Amino acid sequence: MDRRDPLSAERLVADGSMSDGANRFIRNEALTRRMNGPRRAQSEVVGVVLLLGLTIVVTGATVAIGSDAIDSTQQQVESTNAENVLSHVDAKASLVALGSAESQSIDLPRTDADRYAVNPDAGWVRVRYVNGTGDENLNETMPLGAVTYTNDDAEIAYQGGGVWRSQGNGTMMITPPEIHYEDGTLTLPIISMNGSANGGGSTMTLTQTGASTVVYPNASRDWTNPLTEGTVYVTIQSDYYRAWARYFESRTRTDIDVDDSRQQVTMRLVESTNNPTVGGAIVSTAGDHLRIQSGAIVDSYNSSVGNYSETAAENTSVITAGSVKVQGSGTRVKGDLVAGGDVTVQSGAQITGDLSYGGDLTLRGSDPVGGTVSGDVSIPSLSSADGMINAKRDTLRNDSVNDNDAADDIDASTDSLRDGQTSWELDAGRYYLSDLVLKQDEQLTLDTTDGNIELVVDGRLKLKGDSDVTVEGEGRVNVYTNGPLRVQSDARMVVPDQNAPQLWVYMKSHEQAKIQGHGVFVGVIYGPSSGPNPGVSVRVQSTADVYGGIVGYVDHTQGSGNIHYDEALRGENVFDTEYVATINYLHVTNQTVNVST
Repeated sequence: MDRRDPLSAERLVADGSMSDGANRFIRNEALTRRMNGPRRAQSEVVGVVLLLGLTIVVTGATVAIGSDAIDSTQQQVESTNAENVLSHVDAKASLVALGSAESQSIDLPRTDADRYAVNPDAGWVRVRYVNGTGDENLNETMPLGAVTYTNDDAEIAYQGGGVWRSQGNGTMMITPPEIHYEDGTLTLPIISMNGSANGGGSTMTLTQTGASTVVYPNASRDWTNPLTEGTVYVTIQSDYYRAWARYFESRTRTDIDVDDSRQQVTMRLVESTNNPTVGGAIVSTAGDHLRIQSGAIVDSYNSSVGNYSETAAENTSVITAGSVKVQGSGTRVKGDLVAGGDVTVQSGAQITGDLSYGGDLTLRGSDPVGGTVSGDVSIPSLSSADGMINAKRDTLRNDSVNDNDAADDIDASTDSLRDGQTSWELDAGRYYLSDLVLKQDEQLTLDTTDGNIELVVDGRLKLKGDSDVTVEGEGRVNVYTNGPLRVQSDARMVVPDQNAPQLWVYMKSHEQAKIQGHGVFVGVIYGPSSGPNPGVSVRVQSTADVYGGIVGYVDHTQGSGNIHYDEALRGENVFDTEYVATINYLHVTNQTVNVST
């Protein structure tokens, strides 16, 4: 008997082979199976339908995902092909531009030849050379143009001798442009792309359109090499300006000025003899009136020999383009005074060295001038720090460039000194702070034992109530401020042994600096005039002391506010050559290449 077969069981019951109890069980089991049989069959059908539906859904999703992957892979392959094609354009354009061949051809992929185009209006380059007196010897703007490949949101382009990629909000360089800088020589073979290639055929042809133009040097315009006492500015306007900026930074080891609103980047190269030194306690290239009064002392020392108490001397200079008043009993300029305007020395005050002036002269009292008096005046021309500060700020506020994450005492999420502390220390590196404000008894140590420190302060630099910023080690600290400077109420910003060449604070020409209330500053405050601004307005007052030098518009020193010029600054350049590129030779040519398909 097959116990699983209800019909077989029923036959046994009919034969009388089973007991009554067994008969009843078998009949009930058979009845149950008859009743449930159709339902089980229906469930099996539903299961098959669901399984088939799930299979269709999974298969459809797989096909869709696979299709997207195939499309993505195809776009990637096409973009890679485009990079190769435009790299060939780069090589062929150089041959044509340099005169090695009158024309060159490049085969385009048949599948996406219509994605290539030429845009003669895509970007330009401007080269300016401003000499030491502020005159423009050169100001030439040349088109760049571009050969482009577009695929959805990605664009690949040949421009300026380089290949660039733009996708979304980002740009990157694929191959470098034809701009070379090495050992003080800048070479700019500018290739301007012109033509009407716009998805026509399977071959792109590059043709020379006349001889190359030599822009600089140019004997007919008296533009010669080597350059003397000037600055060269190279500005690129381009959709790929951010990638251009990174290229400039990598090649010149200097910061550049980025203008997002105009999609421009500017590189500045300083002629090597135009990297000046600080020539006196006060150097003001613009401004009206300087008052040295109320017993103030302007003198000198030499930190390369010893500290101020050991080497105090009378070898300073005060140089200003405006007028000067030296007044008040005991007020002394212990050195020379050069003024482009009027000079007044009142009774009780004295200039111990020579006096040169360009306006009216008023001398009162006994022996107000210890040296010679003449009308021979020469005021130096100094470069503003405004552009450099902007460039440093734009560079170092980038988290991938600064060392904020590596500094235990900086909160990188807020770009500020970490809360809950009263002392902080920064080692060699490059840092960005939104503000730097020290309160009563707080201390910041800048340790240069392992190298130099660059610090951008994007807002206030303020030291209150007995707070300290101290430089340690033998390296140089460059501070770039985008706001005012205040050293107040017994606060100190110092270097041991008054070694001023180790600390440089660069300031905007429209800002203000105050050293007051027994405050002490050791270093250089540098912020000469720029455009309509006379220079950073500086006041030294209320028994404050500055050891080093000030370059800007000094309004006045008073109330025993003293400035002690560090003679060691005569051997130190204003711009740190580790970060500011210099130039002696400039070569600029321009060649137009026509593109057709």
